[in-house]
Amino acid sequence: MPVIPENIINDFKQTIDKEFITIPPEEGLTKYIEIIERLIDRLYDNIDDKKRISYGITYAIKTISKMLYDKLSNPYSFAARLYNESKDFGIKNVGLSVLSFVGIKQPDIVLPVL
Repeated sequence: MPVIPENIINDFKQTIDKEFITIPPEEGLTKYIEIIERLIDRLYDNIDDKKRISYGITYAIKTISKMLYDKLSNPYSFAARLYNESKDFGIKNVGLSVLSFVGIKQPDIVLPVL
């Protein structure tokens, strides 16, 4: 049995498509952060109680980060902004996690950010 049911994952992908991707970049990070926080909370709440202790928030952040990496047209720029400009530890972790996915294919552009 998967940690998160497939229908929940599909719902999250639709939320990212409808709410996240359509936000104009000039609105700043505030709206992005609100949506990310909501997605992390919903994802975490949907982890089975028996698996929540072993997977928990780390799994939720990794899952959201991968979805964002797959959907964003410029994941590096967005993730660097999240990491550098956010003061929230969880949001910084999302930025760092997206940067890790970027770094798999383009390590030379990621390393100077850190």
